[in-house]
Amino acid sequence: MSTTNHFALFFISMFLIIFITTVHSSISTTNNHLKTKINTQHLNSLHKQIRAKEEELKNAEEINKNFERMIQFVNILGQVDNFVSEKTKVLIKKLAILVEDEEKIKRHYRVDDSEEDDY
Repeated sequence: MSTTNHFALFFISMFLIIFITTVHSSISTTNNHLKTKINTQHLNSLHKQIRAKEEELKNAEEINKNFERMIQFVNILGQVDNFVSEKTKVLIKKLAILVEDEEKIKRHYRVDDSEEDDY
């Protein structure tokens, strides 16, 4: 082989090495860029999911607070109902006693009137 052929092979080899290095560098840069873009998109997606879960948790806490308030209100209504029921029972018993006493008084006067008629 002649020197020209050796020089041509050397030149072609160097060109191929530079070309492969450039392509590899370009691929690496593109690969890194894609990884960064994918990681950014993945992180954004995760942030959205976290925000959605946080919002869901806040809503659940608010609903829980509202249920607790309703339960407290129902308990208070139950206590008021018990109070009113007890007072009503006491009032009815007192009225029953008054009615009984009134009937006894009426009977007593009737008996007294009938005894006076006998004389």
